[in-house]
Amino acid sequence: MIEKLNSKIYLIVILFVLFGLGTGYVLCEKDASIKSEKREAYKETYDALQIDIDELTGEYGEDINMQDYVRSSSGELSIEEDIDSGKPGDYIVTFILSDTEEQFHQEVVKKTKRIFTVEDTQYPNIEIGQEEILIRQGTETDLNENVLSATDPVDGDVEFTVESELDIDTPGEYEAKVVATDKNGNTSEKTFMINVKAKPSLNAAFDQIYDYITKEMGLNSAAACGILANIRRESSFNPTAGTSYYGLCQWGGGRRSNLQSWCGANGYDYTTIKGQLAFMDHELNTSYTTCLNLLKEVEDTEDGAYEAALIFVRRYEGAASAGDRASLAKTYFNL
Repeated sequence: MIEKLNSKIYLIVILFVLFGLGTGYVLCEKDASIKSEKREAYKETYDALQIDIDELTGEYGEDINMQDYVRSSSGELSIEEDIDSGKPGDYIVTFILSDTEEQFHQEVVKKTKRIFTVEDTQYPNIEIGQEEILIRQGTETDLNENVLSATDPVDGDVEFTVESELDIDTPGEYEAKVVATDKNGNTSEKTFMINVKAKPSLNAAFDQIYDYITKEMGLNSAAACGILANIRRESSFNPTAGTSYYGLCQWGGGRRSNLQSWCGANGYDYTTIKGQLAFMDHELNTSYTTCLNLLKEVEDTEDGAYEAALIFVRRYEGAASAGDRASLAKTYFNL
């Protein structure tokens, strides 16, 4: 009797075990099926998240709105970026698409990383004053003065250099090249010509006076020709011309006495061209500064020479009449 009872109990236990195993298998199989469905649903939604992006390049210094580069997208779009348009280079941009999968309500996120390049494609602009400038042989000139501006659209004024093999002592044509570089290394070039015209020459005295006025006094060729025209009419370039009125500029009275005393005190012979030019220079820088300043302002043209002759005769010589000095100055300028 007891053995039969034990057999029944054993059978019941086996049946319960078998039932549990079967139920567990079914549940596991069902759970695996659900996970698979969720994965498929997630993948389907993930694959549906699409974005079409333009070429990711932007101009240096301009405002950049990353949304402007997105042609189209699905889901909700957000963008992670840290771009400084003031610094050319490559930047990482992350485009984030998100959506909610409908069947299982899963949050789906898709990230796309791209490189955004900030480029400086704009070059400096160079403005020059004249395509060709004329200078006299031996006259110092600052070529930078012919450059009106060198600017970059973003950086503003930029540094520039003027390169040339100009030899102011040798007449001829020379090219000057202006080179401007912005802060990112973009370089622009522009050229202009320099025409070195032979200095006017008449005789040894003329040449000596011209060289002193242009090199020692720093006046331009037009001013020199204006002074030379006056000296020609006063003394014909002879430093010992005259008696009561004496020398190149025919100094008289107290000015003649000053010529002698000043030259003696400064180591010059007052009877020479060198000594008298040094005295003239001294007077222009002390008692006749208005005359000197006006001479410095005349243009280096034949009209400037004409004007310089009138300035010198009225404000330094004090002659009663200018005569033909102004027209003679133009003739000297065009020698």
